[in-house]
Amino acid sequence: MCIRDSPGNMLVDDGGETPRIIILDVGLVTPVTPQEGQQMVDIALKMLQHHGYEAGMLMLDHAKVKECEEVEAFCKGVEWIVDHSFDDTDEYSSFGTYLLQVCGLACTHRVKVDPKYLSVAMALKTLEGTSMALDPSSSIVGDAIPVVMKAQALYTAQQMKAKVFG
Repeated sequence: MCIRDSPGNMLVDDGGETPRIIILDVGLVTPVTPQEGQQMVDIALKMLQHHGYEAGMLMLDHAKVKECEEVEAFCKGVEWIVDHSFDDTDEYSSFGTYLLQVCGLACTHRVKVDPKYLSVAMALKTLEGTSMALDPSSSIVGDAIPVVMKAQALYTAQQMKAKVFG
């Protein structure tokens, strides 16, 4: 077994035919209800579709505590972050940078983000670190697009089935 530097308390076992990643600490795991999962997908989908303002509104709608006094400023801030994350610079090539910007904006505008969302986001950050250690050219944000689209399609299909068949 070869232990390499890796984020998130992980080992890389390359002693066999196929290398394996071994997770030593899964403390970031949290149960998410189907409704919470759908809310996360809705927000991610709006961000991936370049609809930052709408993503900000959804974040406010789903906030546990609503203390934001400047709704317009918060939503415009999310819109700015989303718009700039798709430009040609490397500033937002890291999910961690994106997460830091959104969390900073939420703190500034007193938007209490559900801890489950943050837990999922931190798990994604850990995944990004591991992915980058194994393949520096990988992109968690780029790889997330088909996953989010599939989750949205499944949710929509379930909703339609429930309406048709009760």
